[in-house]
Amino acid sequence: MAIATQFSVFLTNKPGVLADVCRELARGRINILAMTMMDSTEHGVLRLIPEDRDKTREILDALNVPVTETSVLMLELPNRPGALADVCGRLAERHI
Repeated sequence: MAIATQFSVFLTNKPGVLADVCRELARGRINILAMTMMDSTEHGVLRLIPEDRDKTREILDALNVPVTETSVLMLELPNRPGALADVCGRLAERHI
């Protein structure tokens, strides 16, 4: 279990915008450990956890896209039904 930095990148929902961000991260040799994408009609939010947060921050700043950073808990779960429920139950017991 580790604490990681998650970047939330706010993007306009137009063809090529996500590709541009991903291309720049690839050019910077950023390895993405986890990601998710939420989109609506007008915008999307790319949430990602990179291996190198400082370099990722530099790249996203250079792209001039709105970004927020959040500390998140990162853990690897066994590949079995109920693994996530077990973790969520433990967190709930501790009022987290």
